[in-house]
Amino acid sequence: MQRFSAFLPAALVSILFAGSNIAARVISDTTLSTSLIIMIRMGLVLLCLGAFIRWKPFRNLASHHTVSLVLAGICNLAINLGVFYALKYTSLTNFAMISATNPVLTTLLSALIYRTKLKPKYIFAVMLSLIGVAVVVLGKNSANLVALNIGDLIAVTVAISWAVYAIVVRHISKVLHAKHVNFGTALIAFGLIFSFSLFNGLDITLLSQLNFTAICAFGYLGAIGTALAYTLFAFSVKEIGPSLTALIAFSMTPLYTALLAYLFLGEIVTVWQLVGGVLIVISVGLAVSD
Repeated sequence: MQRFSAFLPAALVSILFAGSNIAARVISDTTLSTSLIIMIRMGLVLLCLGAFIRWKPFRNLASHHTVSLVLAGICNLAINLGVFYALKYTSLTNFAMISATNPVLTTLLSALIYRTKLKPKYIFAVMLSLIGVAVVVLGKNSANLVALNIGDLIAVTVAISWAVYAIVVRHISKVLHAKHVNFGTALIAFGLIFSFSLFNGLDITLLSQLNFTAICAFGYLGAIGTALAYTLFAFSVKEIGPSLTALIAFSMTPLYTALLAYLFLGEIVTVWQLVGGVLIVISVGLAVSD
């Protein structure tokens, strides 16, 4: 069996992403525009990582790695835009469930690009994780599973963006440390959204209306949910690959999201959600075992 410590970063990412879902729900209920929210989030990431960054690795990048970094930055921005727009139209649980399809998308995309043959055990683990996710959501909000709304469709684009991001990060991580990958993509995302905001008008006066809870949510989302979580994600992709990272990180996120939603938002955890959570845990254990 591979060293358990090799999977710890991805396992921690799933917990941090669940916290990000809660923070994003809190922030999405404020009067701030989505572009301003993302600017603040990316700005906090740059502040947190800036002291640990050296510019030399970026200057020495080959042209194809630079293109990959820009593509990853665009995916980063797409993910952030998608999260907050999706949460305006769909439930937090639905969003977490749809995001958990990322392992399937990442696995298929990775297999197509690198022409790798998937082990039956791994395919079964991915399918089992999806069944677990479906059970979690079905037990909590079955009515919304009947038809996709615009929020659900946006959540699908987020899952696709994450799959592309994971594959591209694998390529960049061969020449850049995880913290440089995270800083570089955040810088590109910040530059794009800042330029867009300046062109369309930027109103920062609404920041004075934020309450203490929203400020704490921003702090978590920027420093922990992005600066730390994305760095761990990039590190995990380099160590164990994009497919296994996606399976561990995103399969467990709906379960943790449901638990945190119960603790902080008062949402009830059902027996079906617990059953689905057990299936998810089994799928992850199967995937990381030899």
